[in-house]
Amino acid sequence: MKTVLKKLKNDEILEFCSHLSQPPALKNKIQLYFNQSHSSPFPHLLGFEGLSNFEVYAEKVTLSSDDQSYLLRILKDNLKGEFEAHLLHQQKEKYQYVFICFDNQPQNYLTDSHGRAQLGQIALDLSRIKASLCPPSAIFELSKISTLVSPGWSNDRLASSKIQAEFFPGEKGQILKIRVANLPEEAEIRRMVLIIDEVETLVAIPQKGLAIFELPDNFGDLQINLYE
Repeated sequence: MKTVLKKLKNDEILEFCSHLSQPPALKNKIQLYFNQSHSSPFPHLLGFEGLSNFEVYAEKVTLSSDDQSYLLRILKDNLKGEFEAHLLHQQKEKYQYVFICFDNQPQNYLTDSHGRAQLGQIALDLSRIKASLCPPSAIFELSKISTLVSPGWSNDRLASSKIQAEFFPGEKGQILKIRVANLPEEAEIRRMVLIIDEVETLVAIPQKGLAIFELPDNFGDLQINLYE
């Protein structure tokens, strides 16, 4: 009996520690719902030249936001057995580098500059799928001499926000330190994403508004996105 109680206690401690080590959940989310329309405003997403629409890609589910401004399509690559997502919106700031969150899935998926995200062989119950989006709240463009930067785009809440950027030499390249400034009292930045030359993305969980990134040797354009 004592052995069983001890095991239960140890399991509870492990579960508690696991919750402590998990990153804070994204809060600024847009809930998605099943889209009942069978006609596609973006038919070019299905299939490609030389193959019929569903020979390579088979559309599995289509979700949209309540105001229909966001459209998320989850497709299956029949050649690899892997899923990918396509996020669509009229504004590039609303489909580029957006976190896709699925209920009961620990991992969030970040779209690329085209609104695509590779989901891999993810286990999804497509008949009961629940998904939400977390777009960036503010976007900053950096140069190699940037110091205090205002957002090039932001939502209303973070319109006055700024970031302080500092570059330091590292062992292999440069180190970039980012500190968020001038935030509203109720705002909490839960993720920072560094986009390097629109190709490489680095995700950080800021601590008290501070994040540190290791940069490659030869980098060009830098973009910092803030997420609540």
